[in-house]
Amino acid sequence: MAAVALLFDDAEAAREAAERALALCGDGDFPEQAPSISATLGLAKARLGRVDEGLPLLEWAASDAAAAQESYTLAHRVTCLAEAYRRAGRSDDARALAEARGAWGSRAWALALLGEIGLQAPSERERGRAAIGEALAMATAAGMRPLVRRCSRLLALRPAH
Repeated sequence: MAAVALLFDDAEAAREAAERALALCGDGDFPEQAPSISATLGLAKARLGRVDEGLPLLEWAASDAAAAQESYTLAHRVTCLAEAYRRAGRSDDARALAEARGAWGSRAWALALLGEIGLQAPSERERGRAAIGEALAMATAAGMRPLVRRCSRLLALRPAH
């Protein structure tokens, strides 16, 4: 439920659901789900402006996936971590992480994030728009409607110049 709320840009609902789910993990009911839920909670907190609370959760979740050598899970968690770094003003760290990920779905999300980073700097806006356009094409082809919506919104809200 929490991950779905994030896909629909409802960070508060995602935070609430993830905190409830994480409590279940802490009670010993589903310990193997803790890293995934922590990643969702970390991103929700970052989107709510509580980046300092979200980053440690995301960093732990990414580290867990790396240790388990789960490439798709790692790609997704690192993409979430990159978004949190961007929200923390750490665009260089965000860019480095986003560029390093290659899984198709995560690659599309990473491109959207790279584009969003590019839109922040006047000298990078054209590259940013191109990255978002590529992410939009990938998302459309894969039927990734939440990402299609996000990319469309980014392209509509940002000036070309």
